[in-house]
Order: sequence, then structure tokens, then C-alpha cells
Amino acid sequence: MQGVMEGEKGRAVGESLAQGYGQAHNLWNQGIARMMGAGSVQQQQMQQQSDANYQAYLQNRMDPYQRLGFIGDAFSGTPSGQMAMTMGTTPTTNPLSQALGAGLGIMGAGVASGYMT
Repeated sequence: MQGVMEGEKGRAVGESLAQGYGQAHNLWNQGIARMMGAGSVQQQQMQQQSDANYQAYLQNRMDPYQRLGFIGDAFSGTPSGQMAMTMGTTPTTNPLSQALGAGLGIMGAGVASGYMT
């Protein structure tokens, strides 16, 4: 009888240790996930800063050419590059096609619901 009780105690201790190991493993994984998330945010911020620095570099590098273009435009009287203006039209809606589309949608809903067969 005593051997059975000792076996049960050993099993209980083993289960307790296994449960503690499982909890520790879960905490370890959560810690790793948090560190990876923080690293990802840091990398994203560094990349954004690097992109902004590169854009500033490109803008500074192109500045003399833009100034020359502006001066050339002033002398020639014709705009080029960013100075050019464009005109466009906005698309208009067709009331007939809108009504037809709404009618077909309502009819499709009626067929789908079984109201129209």
C-alpha cells in the first residue's frame, strides 16, 4: 500500500513539474514574441528615417537643376516640369445607367430571396 501512495506522489510531482515547464515555455515564447515585435517596430522607424534622409538627399541634389529650369522658363516664357499646368475633365455619371444598375440589383435580390422565380 505504501508503494502505491509513493507512486501517486511521484506522479503528482511529475505532473506538477510538467505543468510548470509548460507555463515556463509559454512565458518564454511570449517574451520572444514581444522582443520580435519591438524589433520590428524599431526597424520600421529606422527605415522610415532612412527613407526621409534619402528623399532629402535627392531633393538637395536636384535643386540646382530645378533652379536652372525655372530661370530658363522665365526667359523662354514656356513652363516645363512642375510649372506646367494641365486641364482635365471630371467624369460625369449617367442617370440611365444608374437606374438600370439599381433595377438589376433589386431584381437580383428578389431572385436570390426566392420572391421572384
